[in-house]
Amino acid sequence: MEEYEDKLISLSDFKKPWSELAEEEYGKVKYANEDNYNQAGHNMYVHYENAIGNNTTPGTIKYKLKQLQDELNALQQQYNVKNQERLNWVELMKLGC
Repeated sequence: MEEYEDKLISLSDFKKPWSELAEEEYGKVKYANEDNYNQAGHNMYVHYENAIGNNTTPGTIKYKLKQLQDELNALQQQYNVKNQERLNWVELMKLGC
């Protein structure tokens, strides 16, 4: 994910669509038209932004990370319960029961 975020940062000059750029902004100054601007970086920016996504959009990196974190949390809870049961048994064994 960090690689995608780094790429997004490196493409930040292309964040805005051509139609939202002011005449003096980097994209309009450097590129002659919308197609050149999009090919130079805007399309890639949109690609990486969509791939990263958010926690609620299926198919995105952040969504999958949230799913995995939720699974990990559930497994950790199961582990904690089993570990407490084990500790209880160890304590009982120490008492000679």
